[in-house]
Amino acid sequence: MERITKLFFVIVRDISYRLKLKKVYYWAGLNAFKLRAINVLPDRFYCSMYRLGMKMVRKKRCIKTANWMIHRVPLTIRCNLA
Repeated sequence: MERITKLFFVIVRDISYRLKLKKVYYWAGLNAFKLRAINVLPDRFYCSMYRLGMKMVRKKRCIKTANWMIHRVPLTIRCNLA
């Protein structure tokens, strides 16, 4: 349930930023920050995404996409895999 709640707040924050709704943006950001220790997706998904990104870097293909993928993985999971 906490994953869904955090996902909701992150989506609301992004949409309110695009629509320039400052109060909603800060409200959603504050509530999402309270749930900062919760990962929205399962750890195995993040692990596979990190490994795929590193494989793309080794083969020197789609470096920008690989960089984007690697940096979307939460830091705690990245440190455990490295």
